[in-house]
Amino acid sequence: MTTGAAPIDPARQASANLRLQVGTLSVQGRITVPLDMVKPQAVLPALQNLVNAVVTATEQELAGSRKTISCKAGCGACCHQAVPISAPEAYFLHDLVEAMPQPRRDTIKARFAAIGRRLRDAGLYDRSMDIRSPDRAFDRAYFDLDLPCPFLEDENCSIHADRPLICREYLVTSPASRCARPHDGGIEGVPIPKLSALLRRVADVDTQALTVSVALDWVAAHPDTLPRRRGTEWIEDFLGRLGKGDATTGAPPTTTAGDAAATRTNDVDIPMPLGTVSAEAMLPSFRTYTNALVSDAIAQVTATGKSISCRAGCGACCSQVVPISTIEAHRLAAVVEAMPEPRRSDIRRRFDEAEQRIATWDRAADYERWVKHENVKDSDVTSAYFTLNIPCPFLEAGSCSIYEERPLVCREYLVTSPAENCAALGDGHLPIDVVPSVYTHLALRHLETPPDRRTASSVPLTRALRWAAEHPSPTPTLRPAQVWMDRFLDRLQRLDTFGYAVRPLQQPDGRPAGDDRIAGNSDMKPAAPSTDGGDTPAARTVGVDIPMPVGAVSAEQMLPSFRAYTEALIGHATAQVAANGQSVSCRAECDACCHQLVLVSTVEARRLAALVDAMPEPRRSEIRHRFTEADQSIAAWDRAADYDRWVTHGNAEDHDIIAAYFKLDMPCPFLEASKCSIYEDRPLVCREYLVTTPAKNCDHLDDEQMPIRMVPSACTHLALRHLEAPADDGTAAAVPLTRVLRWAAEHPDPAPALHPAQTWMDRFVDRLRRLDGSPSDGLASDAR
Repeated sequence: MTTGAAPIDPARQASANLRLQVGTLSVQGRITVPLDMVKPQAVLPALQNLVNAVVTATEQELAGSRKTISCKAGCGACCHQAVPISAPEAYFLHDLVEAMPQPRRDTIKARFAAIGRRLRDAGLYDRSMDIRSPDRAFDRAYFDLDLPCPFLEDENCSIHADRPLICREYLVTSPASRCARPHDGGIEGVPIPKLSALLRRVADVDTQALTVSVALDWVAAHPDTLPRRRGTEWIEDFLGRLGKGDATTGAPPTTTAGDAAATRTNDVDIPMPLGTVSAEAMLPSFRTYTNALVSDAIAQVTATGKSISCRAGCGACCSQVVPISTIEAHRLAAVVEAMPEPRRSDIRRRFDEAEQRIATWDRAADYERWVKHENVKDSDVTSAYFTLNIPCPFLEAGSCSIYEERPLVCREYLVTSPAENCAALGDGHLPIDVVPSVYTHLALRHLETPPDRRTASSVPLTRALRWAAEHPSPTPTLRPAQVWMDRFLDRLQRLDTFGYAVRPLQQPDGRPAGDDRIAGNSDMKPAAPSTDGGDTPAARTVGVDIPMPVGAVSAEQMLPSFRAYTEALIGHATAQVAANGQSVSCRAECDACCHQLVLVSTVEARRLAALVDAMPEPRRSEIRHRFTEADQSIAAWDRAADYDRWVTHGNAEDHDIIAAYFKLDMPCPFLEASKCSIYEDRPLVCREYLVTTPAKNCDHLDDEQMPIRMVPSACTHLALRHLEAPADDGTAAAVPLTRVLRWAAEHPDPAPALHPAQTWMDRFVDRLRRLDGSPSDGLASDAR
């Protein structure tokens, strides 16, 4: 089968030099296009040259910063992702394969077929054939299958000159090793205008998007009906839409971004879907924006010496009357509908019980009147409702069971007053101090109403299922994502005209926080790939969101959650230090602590060993060589026996060994140019080690004349060591960091214990509480 694309007559082509302004980039390039009537895929070579020119301009602009491109030949991690391409590119790749000589053609087709079988077995085949809407769960599941692109050979692209546009647009500045585990975070993408988005719409019709891996099957099932135009007309059409901003600057293809574009507002990456979408499809973008504003609010509050009182398990606010937008009501109904049984029936039962209790309430009539005119202050009804003690139907064990899907108003509600005050709503003697917010939940209510209308519908959360059933979702209004974002921010600016008495979050210069967050401003930049959410729920502890994986997981899979918790505690500790007039002395390239004896948990030891195994050559061999050298140096040390005894009984105080080890001047095997080369994966003990004394003191460990004073820590690294030990076991195994590769090889990972993420987190926090001031023996300290 062929797609019917006719060969291009070289004599019937025209060339032109282009000089374009794409965002902030000045782009120059030369393109050649056919003059005859052709399918859109016939002008792909011209678009490829244009994208190459944009990428070159981006790299030149990046050269002025301190960042460098990490992507190199032989690093094919991104080629294992669910890479979205357009219909024209699918037809182009089909014809490319058909034109290959034998036996190469059959080899490539066999790879496509093998991947198709794997996708069918995993239940991901149909979704791979149509990925127009972002689906992080699918992206993650696809990546976990470890399916290399059919064109990947020896970790290099075998069709590099003809590769899809989106592949050309994907560049990172973070260490290449992180791309092998994109869900762990830390990937920093290069902002590149995504001209690949231009091909998603052909002749004013949105085309289907699919993964590269099913291109041949997709073409076989979809005969080419794309229209023909003169090549010059296709280019004029594409460039015309480029001028209108249709080629969004956005995140490169990642396993968490799907085919979403992105906008950057006030240093916040906002992922946005491509094409024309419904308001509900924009919810992830509005949530990201809200989360960013909430983070700003928390930072401003903590700068004044206050702290957030909200903690995991404190669900008092979840018994308040919570009005949400109609958009969120439809979304929550869909979330419940997608739940498996018997959970779906259980949640529906909770909604029914809430409705029945309200219906029999003696204030039911007042409540209904308040619901219809919710803009009007009526604290009497809201406090009376609270005394009913009706928990949110999604509340389980004091935590939100749909945390990632929770409404905007829930995200914005944070308090600085004592948590117990929240349980006494309406008591004037126990005031509740709410963190100032920009009230994005109100903007969302007004999203689909005219800008001059003061009222907007809202739905009590406990009524969301009934309301959605009584108000079937009509054919949704579809608009470009940027239009929705403009409208959302416009409504945010107009809240005072809608009659709301809001307390807007202020920026340092006194302007409302929304002033420079208007979409479409000239300094918008794209989002880097993000892995901070996806299909993971989260726990709220110490006033921050702790992402957690779904399902039954191993202790190692919980490391990102334990790291996030640790970072939150560190943030609180440094804030307290600053409030006392002190400052943290640690700076980049100050590596004295990286020469100390560092003990890590067995969980981290296995993780670090796996990290090294995943490194490409020759880096893997180089790192292993450093570990071997460290082992040999210790074996030849005259205190080797004392060292081994100390390691075996590491809980015992033995500053003599610690100081003697430091004098060996043995750097951590991961230390490069005085910086940690695995910074995102560094152990918890390394994260917790911060000092307030002069940095030079760290070069004189155990010198009483140059003491080292540490920032107080909760010692989460000790909790991690005890994580898999019985709660009453006073001892726990630890591994010297320089010995982790040998230890992991001598202790093959058994079938790991699997528990729900919340169970691991509860155990982790329990172990933390049981430390009872246990000494921190991982790094030398006088603040034990």
